[in-house]
Amino acid sequence: MAAEQVVEATILAVEPEGNGWVKIRTDQGELTTKWPEPIAEAQAHMGQRVPIAYETGEARQGRNGQWYPAPRYFKRVVPGYQQPQGVAPQPQPLGQTMVQPQPPQPSLPQPIAQQQVNTTPRPDESVREMRIMRQTAGKLAVHTMALVPSDQRTFANQVAIAEAWVRYFMSGPPEVRVAQQEQAMAAVGMHPDGDDIPF
Repeated sequence: MAAEQVVEATILAVEPEGNGWVKIRTDQGELTTKWPEPIAEAQAHMGQRVPIAYETGEARQGRNGQWYPAPRYFKRVVPGYQQPQGVAPQPQPLGQTMVQPQPPQPSLPQPIAQQQVNTTPRPDESVREMRIMRQTAGKLAVHTMALVPSDQRTFANQVAIAEAWVRYFMSGPPEVRVAQQEQAMAAVGMHPDGDDIPF
């Protein structure tokens, strides 16, 4: 991890990203953190131009071979930071050489507004999870088809198998057993409620 750097920026937004990470948008770029204290500090200084201490991580290559830019980790708002004498404050984009922070001056502690970051899944996340379950179920259905007699290897049966996998992912084995029993009863002409009289 690179040495801590400081940039003067206006905090525009503090947004949850998922998995406990929070994105802090500034007029000088985006930073991330997962620690409650920096999150609360960023929320307390929302809309203000403040000196921000951050560290730059390392660029990483994903499993698909794509390179991802180096992340910038929000550390804190620097208290008592002052621009060096004779230098006009100029915004610098993140990633350029910055002035190192001066040691903080003793000051009275100020209360920091503690706000909970909303970690409930967004609606699009549940749709995404369902799509992933269905894709995985489809793959498993294709692999399971080898166990099915060749005259029953139809698309309709493949979909039924995939839906059984989705039920398994969502509810576990009990839900799948109930569905299997209902299918077996229907195959022999019995109704699931135990009544074999068709009227």
